[in-house]
Amino acid sequence: MLRKSCFVLVFLFLLIKVSAQEACKETQQEVFKIIANVYALAAYGYEHSDPVALWSASRILNKYPIRTLKENKFISGDTLSDGFNKTVLDPYKLLEDALKFCKDESISSLIENEKAYLDDTELKDRGRQYSPYVQEYLLKPLGNITLNTTFLGKEIAEVYVVNYDGTALELKIFNNKGKMIAKDPNSIANCYVSFTPEKTAGYKIEIQNNSRQKTQCLLMTN
Repeated sequence: MLRKSCFVLVFLFLLIKVSAQEACKETQQEVFKIIANVYALAAYGYEHSDPVALWSASRILNKYPIRTLKENKFISGDTLSDGFNKTVLDPYKLLEDALKFCKDESISSLIENEKAYLDDTELKDRGRQYSPYVQEYLLKPLGNITLNTTFLGKEIAEVYVVNYDGTALELKIFNNKGKMIAKDPNSIANCYVSFTPEKTAGYKIEIQNNSRQKTQCLLMTN
């Protein structure tokens, strides 16, 4: 396991280095993809009790801060909650759990150093242009959810849905008059739409599960 952890460690160091070098060239969609990979890495860490995966996910999240949708304020529709353990996307909690899994002193030292760094530097946007809203959902078979949000006028609005179960999802955006203005039906994995509102207004995001099995997805929007 230590050999695998070391491989993950080297890979993540390279990813963080490249990400930092490309920071000035990023688009919102590219940041969405980075967060999606972080989520998958954290999920792997919890599934396999891998402290290096959780530590690595925490380091990247520190460089790419996210914001969480307030579920009870924004969401309606069919979701599943019983027995659904949501994957942590909080840098502090990831490090705490990494220490619980860790049995190697050298890796524990790396984790403790990262915790000290987070304690000394307040987690914030750090001047980044993009810090997406992120929320995880578990959809019922043939179920859907809708979320109400506001997009700013004259600025590009982007919504990205990552499907981790390989089922068919459909993403739609409606304006405040109920007219559909964007759509991405995707039969494989991820959905993405973008548009530029004429003025600041409320919009409805709808995610439809077109399969007959429950499906886990990650919603991201700017």
